Amino acid sequence: MAEDDYYTVVFHHGGVLVSEPHMEYIGGVVDSWANVDIDRILIPFVEWRFEELYGDNAKYKTVYWLDPGLEVKDGLRPLENDTDVRMLYSIVHEKAQNKEIHFYFEHEDEVEVIDGDSEDDDCGDSEDDVYKPRHEDEGGDSEDNEDDADDEDHEDDEDEIVVDIGSGTVGCSGNPMPKSKKPKKQKWRACNGRPRYPNIEDVQRPHEARNTVDDADDEGGYHSDQMGSIRGDSDDEGRYEIKPPQFNEAAPFGQVDLQLYMLFPTLKMLKQAVKDYTIALGRPVKQVKADKGRCKYTCEQGCDWNIFCSWAEVHGSYQIKTFNPTHTCSRKLKNHQATSKWVADKLVEFMRQVPDMTAVDAFKYMASTFQVRLADMKIYRAMRIAREVVEGSEKDQYEILMDYCMELLTSNAGSTVGIHVERPDLSFPAMFDRLYCCFDACKKGVLSGCCPLIGLDGCFLKGYYGGTLLVAVSQDGNHSFYVIAYVIAYAIIGQETKDTWSWFLTRLFEDIGHPKDVGCEFISDMQKGLLPAMEELAPGTKHRFCLRHLEVNIWNYWRIAELRNLLWDCARCLTMLEFEKKFLELKELSMLAWTYLNNLQHHNWTRVAFSTTSKNCALTNNMSKQFNAAIVKMRGKPIISMLEEIRVYLMNKMNKIRKQLTQYRGPITPAAQTKLEVAK
Repeated sequence: MAEDDYYTVVFHHGGVLVSEPHMEYIGGVVDSWANVDIDRILIPFVEWRFEELYGDNAKYKTVYWLDPGLEVKDGLRPLENDTDVRMLYSIVHEKAQNKEIHFYFEHEDEVEVIDGDSEDDDCGDSEDDVYKPRHEDEGGDSEDNEDDADDEDHEDDEDEIVVDIGSGTVGCSGNPMPKSKKPKKQKWRACNGRPRYPNIEDVQRPHEARNTVDDADDEGGYHSDQMGSIRGDSDDEGRYEIKPPQFNEAAPFGQVDLQLYMLFPTLKMLKQAVKDYTIALGRPVKQVKADKGRCKYTCEQGCDWNIFCSWAEVHGSYQIKTFNPTHTCSRKLKNHQATSKWVADKLVEFMRQVPDMTAVDAFKYMASTFQVRLADMKIYRAMRIAREVVEGSEKDQYEILMDYCMELLTSNAGSTVGIHVERPDLSFPAMFDRLYCCFDACKKGVLSGCCPLIGLDGCFLKGYYGGTLLVAVSQDGNHSFYVIAYVIAYAIIGQETKDTWSWFLTRLFEDIGHPKDVGCEFISDMQKGLLPAMEELAPGTKHRFCLRHLEVNIWNYWRIAELRNLLWDCARCLTMLEFEKKFLELKELSMLAWTYLNNLQHHNWTRVAFSTTSKNCALTNNMSKQFNAAIVKMRGKPIISMLEEIRVYLMNKMNKIRKQLTQYRGPITPAAQTKLEVAK
């Protein structure tokens, strides 16, 4: 704090403010305090100093501050609210050359001046020099006399304390008030002359008076527990030290409380508190002023609600200087204060409890718990931020991907895990390109208990870096899909290519054997790059096309409903005679569609030409689609989180099938037994 921010505060009190013939403050006494930080000069500070002079719970009617450079007759300004305090700050900084701030107090009880015959400006000790409230009679009523009698009975007890504290009150001559002439409440000693400032070093403050009492006890004076408790009394301590409320950072949503003069360690905490407070009320607000040291919010709908916070040097914290907590506007469910980051902070704990949380779940949770309605894109962005907090950063997971692969090889002996990286030169860091994983249990399962028909498919990843997930899936004897391997393949354009499929099929054939050796067939959706890669690596291998995708291709060119039905009839035919009949009907309906299908090999799409080696008459690649649908929630997670969830899913599925088959008794599988019963 610069020295320019310290001022001398001067109190003019005990006098009367008159307006005729012009504004003037008559009589009274003057107290001053040097080296006061201007940030402390708030309304509570003035009230505290006034109570210090007149006792606990003492009140004044009005307090005025003097505009520097002006006289009392035209320079008094009321100090009633925070707006007046800010006006005082700005004017004093600009005009107060002598570094003094003068306050004039108008007391609650009206007083009249009794003219004195004093020849000089010094205060006299007679009753003529004392201002008395107008409602008091000269002799006083019976109740006042009884009060005076009570005061005389306890004169010794009061004088011992009042004298020490009263010694800090200085008259216009600069001398302490006489002990025998102690002014009672609502009576103030004054003089007709102009008051002058006392010497601040001669003024004894209340805390010094307490030390005087304690010193008297140490010297053998009167000892009692009651007298000794003056220093440690918590009520008295509150008189001399302003303790503004501290913000409770641990307050849950809906219980955040904001108060005038409340302290905040950082401005960021204040902004977060305003968000929670206004969203809980359902009243949107806007930030109209913001910099490194202050901020101000007002109601977005135009009512009188407002809050202003700035740095308070005396407390070393940010403090609410202005606060109007009253809203006269209506409640709203949409609030732009509920930003994506704020929503993400609220979703973190919920996501830890519900790892598979969807956008619909998040929307319902925010609406029911926080009574706020959010846009879809804001929910998606908040979920991405929350997921990064819960599951870790996607970028950070790539840094430990090699360690994860080594752990898989250690815990799953016989498995195949490989990472392909791009590194043009040793001076460049290795960049992740592809990852291949095939568990030993999957290899053994497909070779010993699955039909020799493998479905190939790919699906897009929904994470920040994108990519494609390629899978190879087979079916066991009970028609349950069995995942052989899965691979993550990245390309610059994010599409499946011949290079990525060749890389994947090469490693797949190394794990399960060449198709000609094991006698397996394949079924796919005719993905880009897959057919050329298959012709290059395994020429002559039987390859089926998913009929569902073949139907979509025909429908895109020839929109004839009957044509779709004839296509399925041709594919389901079990004899060549039946197939030729249906195929001829299709030709009569659409020659162009017939030509398109005739250019394909019959073993690619109709059962009549399927090989008996595969022992599987599937026309669609549903086993691959079933697996893709099962992992749809995993595909948007970071790479290691996704791989680990896929591994756990496969492990649980294989264990579930094993338990089901151990409890089954019969010569054939349950699915085959069901078909046999239907055929009977």
